[in-house]
Amino acid sequence: MQLAEDTNSNPITINAYGKGCLKINQQEYREAVVVTCHELILGKTPSNANELRLSHLQFVIEKKPEVLIIGTGETLIFLDPEMTTALQQQNIGIEIMNTSAACRTLSILMTDNRDCMGILFI
Repeated sequence: MQLAEDTNSNPITINAYGKGCLKINQQEYREAVVVTCHELILGKTPSNANELRLSHLQFVIEKKPEVLIIGTGETLIFLDPEMTTALQQQNIGIEIMNTSAACRTLSILMTDNRDCMGILFI
């Protein structure tokens, strides 16, 4: 069997998600965070997915990731179709899921060095 060296150099690693807490790079967060393969951003979103508006997503449109994953907390919350349409018009794919599923999905995408961004609500 031939082994390949792990060349994943992403400085962001999602370690765990649980009730009221998200652990990234071994540090706990109790507020919504935005993550990319190379960046952790705080303070760009409201604390609750229900309060997310198109104006909060302007920085996403400026960064133009291939895909945006939004983790809406413990339960799935559907967003205003205006937000989805605006992102799709900019050729940004969007997936909405609960935060647990979003963390797993983002971890896989980031391991593959995909151009992704995640908004993770607690």
